[in-house]
Amino acid sequence: MKYSYSIQSPHAIIGPIQLKAPAYINIENSVAAAAVALAAGCSNNEIIHGLSDFEGIRRRFDILYQSDDFMLIDDYAHHPEEIKALAISLRNLFPHRKLTAIFQPHLYSRTRDLAEGFSESLSLFDEVFLMEIYPARERPIRGVDSLMIAKKINQPSHVVSREEAFREIISRKHQVVATIGAGDIEKLALLAQENLNRQRL
Repeated sequence: MKYSYSIQSPHAIIGPIQLKAPAYINIENSVAAAAVALAAGCSNNEIIHGLSDFEGIRRRFDILYQSDDFMLIDDYAHHPEEIKALAISLRNLFPHRKLTAIFQPHLYSRTRDLAEGFSESLSLFDEVFLMEIYPARERPIRGVDSLMIAKKINQPSHVVSREEAFREIISRKHQVVATIGAGDIEKLALLAQENLNRQRL
């Protein structure tokens, strides 16, 4: 999965660039990186090769499993704008696939303060499953839970246990599932990856 594009600078066209890192946000980031590299005196060829060799970073649009009819992606997104960028990238790459999000909110205070934004961003998916809030260093805040996000999502949404989230991942077909969050949801995603790989054997 690659993007092919060129960057128009004030003095030249830099490209073609074959970006291996999926997600549209990586194109935006690459333009900023190219601008910094130009300012630092890098040549066009150095920029082309540097960007074309970049394969992304861990837990940013990590493709954990892929078959003809299913894909599992894990992403660290834990802010509404990051989730929005992920959803837009997925929609651009898979316009005809159902997009399912499994989101683990991170921190009670962040959930309270950004609940509206989370609901709007998650509404860009076709279906959403919310796990309980990952508290990290925080104590629970009265009245703050995943349901306050779920109630405002404009798509089918469900608050589920960890076990239910796992079952949803491994039973899905004909769609793209994204596990999203900065807590320990990655462990769940990796467990699902292991299970899916065993099913394939």
